[in-house]
Amino acid sequence: MDGIALLGFGVAIAFWPGLMSAAVVPRWCLIALGLPLVSWLDPRCLGRVTLALLIAYVGSAGVSLLWAPDPMAGTNDLFRVLIFAGCVLAGANIEDPTTFMRAMGWGVALSSVLIVMQS
Repeated sequence: MDGIALLGFGVAIAFWPGLMSAAVVPRWCLIALGLPLVSWLDPRCLGRVTLALLIAYVGSAGVSLLWAPDPMAGTNDLFRVLIFAGCVLAGANIEDPTTFMRAMGWGVALSSVLIVMQS
């Protein structure tokens, strides 16, 4: 199986009971750690307009930290924007997304079964 497909499966089932924001934090951490390891982040696959818009989006998120009421929360959100930008780059470099989508589907199915069994 492809590395990006395994990452998609892992993100779909990432859940850490007892952790604050148990359904959100492990997924963001897994994406942040796994994305650079399993994908090719080559900005040349994006068009010039898309790349310019992505840079403007990340730049505006960074500049908004100057007037953020809570700089720590703003920095957390900036990291999420950077992770999103990495996901856009990784998605542009995937030749055939069917394996990734299939792995995500299997992960959601397994996660759904585990949720039903717990209730």
